[in-house]
Amino acid sequence: MSEYYWRPRCAICGRFVSYDADCRVMWGSYGDSEPPDPDYYCQKCVESEKEYYRKQGRPPSSYIPSNWEVGLAHELGYERAQYGWKKKEEREG
Repeated sequence: MSEYYWRPRCAICGRFVSYDADCRVMWGSYGDSEPPDPDYYCQKCVESEKEYYRKQGRPPSSYIPSNWEVGLAHELGYERAQYGWKKKEEREG
């Protein structure tokens, strides 16, 4: 009997990635009984995604954000809100 070994692939380019690769869980729909499966990303695609969203000036919104999304959000001045990201309010002081 042969065993099946599942290995994650990058959601963008399809390369095999390690289990500790950066991943995120996108928003599902109202009919889903469970959240969608995580999308894994290789380092090359993480850098291209970060560059794209830097040009947009805002981070992407995910149900469970990846490490690069959280880092980019803080870099762009956003903080986590209930359903995504919101711009940090500057406090007078």
